[in-house]
Amino acid sequence: MPSHSPFRVHHLQASVHFIQGYRYLDRCGEALIKLENILEKGWLPSETTPKAGSLKNDQLGLTASFNSEALTVSQIEFISFEHFFDQACKIFETLVRTFEIKEINLPSIKVVFQKGFKDDEVEEASQHLIKMRLCTPNGGLVALLGGKPEALEFVLVTAEDLEWNQERVHQRRRMQSQVIRQERQPPFDERLLRRARQLGKQQRAAIAALMQLRRQVPEIFPVAVQLDLEHSFETEFGAEAFDLPAFLEQGWTWAESVSSGLTRLEGEKK
Repeated sequence: MPSHSPFRVHHLQASVHFIQGYRYLDRCGEALIKLENILEKGWLPSETTPKAGSLKNDQLGLTASFNSEALTVSQIEFISFEHFFDQACKIFETLVRTFEIKEINLPSIKVVFQKGFKDDEVEEASQHLIKMRLCTPNGGLVALLGGKPEALEFVLVTAEDLEWNQERVHQRRRMQSQVIRQERQPPFDERLLRRARQLGKQQRAAIAALMQLRRQVPEIFPVAVQLDLEHSFETEFGAEAFDLPAFLEQGWTWAESVSSGLTRLEGEKK
């Protein structure tokens, strides 16, 4: 049964904010071409403007978007931290060089875990989250509302100042838990298949990969208990010196340890 299964990673996201990133507004197209040339096969530009760019790779479940303020790389449903890690680092390095970014701040990595339930099991999912005892509602508050707890959402933020890579940083970690409803979104525009001959060689290769992808997509539960874990530094760094690989590895390891710890606590309560 889903309620006895471990939490599975559903979504990965990393972001970095640029300081004075507007210096690059005339280099968006150049950046997209460089990214197409260095990234894995299957990347396609989408919704590009002179002020912002975005790419997607349905084969890897990845999207990347950037503007004068930030870069965000996401992976959903097709989870592979190794691919996410590799592509996010290459995108960051390319943009820093191309846009001559000198400083960045607020680097963050978010890992979303889910435990799936059936479409008619919203109440069961809500009770499962309550029984995890991530927090206990004040008894007086429950009495004021009347009845007994039926649903719960929970957010906890922790912060501390510490040393990381020989720099003083303000570390912020956030955890949110909730029950959600979801449905799979169409992975790509079907119209692309009808005009594939009009596309370039690289784009046609991406479309071919999408056809294979249709038979490989994982199961998405209509209802899920979701744990949203975010690791970030509210600190400024020199862009060239910032160790994004070490930051992503640290955040990923931390999120996995939290998920494993919660799974272990669940087992002890049974």
